[in-house]
Amino acid sequence: MRARWIASVILGAGVASGLVGCATPPDIDYDPNFNFASATKFRVADQPVARVDDPRLDSPLLNQRIHAAIVGVLRERGYSIVEQGADLDVVFSIGSRLKVDSSGPQMSVGFGRYGTSGGVGVGYSTPARVESYQEGVLTIDMVKPEANALIWRGSTSRRLPEGGSTPEKTTQNVNEVVAEILKSYPPGKK
Repeated sequence: MRARWIASVILGAGVASGLVGCATPPDIDYDPNFNFASATKFRVADQPVARVDDPRLDSPLLNQRIHAAIVGVLRERGYSIVEQGADLDVVFSIGSRLKVDSSGPQMSVGFGRYGTSGGVGVGYSTPARVESYQEGVLTIDMVKPEANALIWRGSTSRRLPEGGSTPEKTTQNVNEVVAEILKSYPPGKK
């Protein structure tokens, strides 16, 4: 009976630790009736600077980086950027939200063996940890210009850095997030 209890504790601890750090895929939605193969020319709409009272997001420099990342990904896939006559308007928005992360009591189990002797050790910690943090949200929309109709939307969020970021690191993070969102565009393409 004791061995079964220990095995269930170990299995439960293994599953819980496997979930920590898993990235959530972007939220994607689109119009399944739209012929995405017909849209080959795009323009990125001018974006007002976000006003979310967070200097990490309220920045024309961040808008420029997002704009450049979108253009880079779409051009790499063979789409043409145009000033007029676009098949798609690409519109992005930035937001933030407060998130709370908490963890309750934790338990760990260890096994040891020395010669013919063996043992089991169990550790348990009781203080709960509660932490709040800001999460940035980037949403990219593809809009059919003449109808002003949304045909595709991708959105994801990331924890905002607490400080010490550099322009290079910010650019790298923006490029990663934009590529992650646009990985699913157009629908059906792997």
